Amino acid sequence: TSTIITLYMPPQVKNITGVTYKDQEMGMMDVAVGSIIQGFTDENRTLGNIEGENTGIMAFLRKAGEAVGIDSKELYTLSTGHLVSARMEFVFEAVKKRVFTYQFSFYPKSEKEAMEVESIIKTFRKNMLPAREGKQQDILSLRVPNEFNIEYYYKTAENNFINKVGTCFLTDCDITYGGDKYGTFKQSKTKEGDPGASPTETHMTVTFQEMDIITQEDVDTGF
Repeated sequence: TSTIITLYMPPQVKNITGVTYKDQEMGMMDVAVGSIIQGFTDENRTLGNIEGENTGIMAFLRKAGEAVGIDSKELYTLSTGHLVSARMEFVFEAVKKRVFTYQFSFYPKSEKEAMEVESIIKTFRKNMLPAREGKQQDILSLRVPNEFNIEYYYKTAENNFINKVGTCFLTDCDITYGGDKYGTFKQSKTKEGDPGASPTETHMTVTFQEMDIITQEDVDTGF
């Protein structure tokens, strides 16, 4: 769409950048568990010795544990009172896609301004939703919603002190009519000719989901 909407800067503009890591166990030590079981090992033998030996003792302990529903690491803990914990590493997983939420409050001073507010809200809501394709009522075929481009300006030029935003989808559009109390202008008609009365106070919260992930190179270019 070629529609352009210009709004005042909201009270706050947040740029939340995040990445995700996952915990990964490195090197389970089940092979060393049975070293402390009396009758199977020598007092002078260490966990390191037992771990290095390819004997049948460890396999026996694992099978014994499986028979009673307990693994070899639990057998070790029960026997010694110590827990052999696996080494944990953080593995990079993904970059979170950024989400931008803006809150706008409209206090029109006239019925004409109130109708303009209604037009702005309708434009956001319409373009965030899919369009129906085809005329068959028993088949719901939808065209994907429109995309949004967001830019921050100071007067007539783009404000490069605030991060750039990539192409987005509008995922949520919350509208609240009225504040401490609900008030309207006098009864009139909408642009479509339907009767009604324009609210004197309207609040809108819109949430955008950026389509692409950002990288170090994107930060260098202002994102």
